[in-house]
Order: sequence, then C-alpha cells, then structure tokens
Amino acid sequence: MASAQAAFAAGPNAWHTHGAPARTNLCRKRPHVVQAAPGAATARKQRRVLASSCAYGAGAQGQVAIDPMDGEKALHVVFVHPQIHWNTGNIGRTCLGLGAALHLIGPLGFSLDEKQVRRAGLDYWQHVDVRVYEDWAQFANGKMKQLGGTRLFFTKFGDRCASEIEWNERGKTVLVFGSEVHGFDGIRDWLHSEGKHEIRVAFPMVDDRFRSFNLSTTASMALWDAYRHVARRGHVARALK
Repeated sequence: MASAQAAFAAGPNAWHTHGAPARTNLCRKRPHVVQAAPGAATARKQRRVLASSCAYGAGAQGQVAIDPMDGEKALHVVFVHPQIHWNTGNIGRTCLGLGAALHLIGPLGFSLDEKQVRRAGLDYWQHVDVRVYEDWAQFANGKMKQLGGTRLFFTKFGDRCASEIEWNERGKTVLVFGSEVHGFDGIRDWLHSEGKHEIRVAFPMVDDRFRSFNLSTTASMALWDAYRHVARRGHVARALK
C-alpha cells in the first residue's frame, strides 16, 4: 500500500517513470528475435518480437471517442478499491485498445509496481491512460464532477439491465465498478446519500448456479457496449494514429 500511496503523491502518472519493457507489435507476420538491452537478466536476453511493417485489417481500424467540449476522452472506466492485480492489468489493456481512461480509486489491494500488473497488461501498460486517486471522496468531489456526463454503476444488485441502457448522444460516459471482494461496500454511504440517483446496472445472469462475472470481464463487456454506441457519434470521434 505504501507504494500505491507514493505513486499517488507523486502524481497520477508517476508509475510511467519505471523502465518500459521492449515493445511487441501484435501483427503476426515475419517474426524475428532481437537482443534485450545490455545488463538485462539472462532470461530476457532474447525475446520474440514481431515486425511492425504489417498493417491491421480494415475491421480493426478504430476511432478514439473525444468530447468536443473539452477535448477529454469520452469513455472512462473506474475501479473502486480493486484487489486483484491482473484484473486491473487486463482492463488497462482493454482501455488502451478502445481509447478509454482508467481511474483507480485507493486504497488499492496491490502496488502498481507489481510485475503481475504489468504482465497482465503486457507491454501496453506503460501507454495506458491511468489516473490514481487516494480515495473515493477525492475522485467523487473532483474529477467525477468535472467529467459530468452519464455515470453507470455496475453491480449484480442493479435494478437496470445492461441491455436496456439508453446511451446519451453527447458528453462523457463513466463506467464504475466495485471491488472484487467487497463490491461497493466502501462507498455505500455515498451511494445512499449523494449517489442515490445514480444508475445501477446489472448484466443478466441466466443460470441460478451462477454468482457473478469476473470484474475485468464485466468491465470489458460494458466498455465495448459503450464504445459501440459512442463511436457512432461522428462529432466526437477521431481516427487512431
């Protein structure tokens, strides 16, 4: 926890200062082996990377959604007190792929320096737009109010089905998820007072034996659905470079 607090004290992007691993291009064409930087561990002296000359297919040419009012990203994912490092790494990778910002609300159950976080996010982690907050109050009273737009709180106790969500045509979309262990217990008082009008959303669960979806899976499903709608807005999208 001391590492997470230190990262916050140094600023939202403090973790960017750590040494970045060698880049890997996802294009599966003309593989070759390159040598790691001098002084690296023996296990990392050789790693397989793929040539960068191959282009993506036409279907993978996406758009990053931008709010024209302030130039801020239109899509935002919020993890409240996440406890499992690879869930955060996984959703960080997805946020990068779909052009969303990731907000992490402390206290965290792990350090962002842990290799498991970077491993789950692969070599994309250094490029993820991640913003860290000391606690919920700092986020709710600051950045969340600044973002405005539509806020959706995802929980299996929600009274709205995800398939029935009406997406706004303008502004930002903020997708909020609770802890893997305690859900929204850490902000329960806020939800019953200031947040009593917030929209609570649940994904349908069709088998009585099923308890819940994995956190990063749920967040990925929600983010894709939001992107699918938001990317249709011609006035808030720009081509990825």
